[in-house]
Amino acid sequence: MPSKIQGPILNIAIELFANHGYAGVGIRDIAAAANVTPGSIFRLFESKDSLFEEALKTVAVRSLAPEEFQKLLHADEEEFSLLVERAVRRWYSSLSPQSARLLMYAALSDNEQWREMASTRTGEIADILAQSIRKETRKAKIRSVDALAASRTLILALFNLRSTHSLLNTGEKEREAVTKMIQQWIHGLS
Repeated sequence: MPSKIQGPILNIAIELFANHGYAGVGIRDIAAAANVTPGSIFRLFESKDSLFEEALKTVAVRSLAPEEFQKLLHADEEEFSLLVERAVRRWYSSLSPQSARLLMYAALSDNEQWREMASTRTGEIADILAQSIRKETRKAKIRSVDALAASRTLILALFNLRSTHSLLNTGEKEREAVTKMIQQWIHGLS
C-alpha cells in the first residue's frame, strides 16, 4: 500500500528534477522541499536513481496514451488536417512543461534505460502519426512522403516548445505558435 507521502514526494521530485536535472538535485533537496526526512525517501524509493525512474514513469503515464492519440486520429467524419490538429493539440496539452523537461534530461543522460523510458511514449505517438500520414497519402493519392520523418519533425518541434514554453512565459502566444506549427506542417505534407 502506497504511503500518504509517496505522491507528494514524487511530485516534488518531478518538479526539482525538471528544473535542475538529475545531477542538480539531491535527496536532501527533495526531502526539504517535501518536508520529510531523507530516510523517508530512501524507505519509499530505495535510491535517488529509483526515485528518478519513478518520476519518469509517472510523467509518461500522465501524458496522452498512444491508444487515445490513435482514437483521435481515426474519427472518420472529419478531414485529416482537423483530426491531426485535434490529436496533436491534445497530446501537447497532456504533456506539462515540467514533464517535457524531465523527459529531455533523461533522454540526454548516459543511462540507457532512462533514455529509453524518455523516448518510448513520444516515439509511439510519432509512429502512430506516421501511420496516419501513410494511410492519408495513399487515400488521397498524393506524392510519397517520409511519414516517420515528418511525424518526428512535428512531435519533436512541439516537444521542444513544450519544454521551454514556461521559460518564455508566452501563454496565448504559445497557443498561436502551436496552431501555426501544426498548420504549416500539414500544409507542407500536401
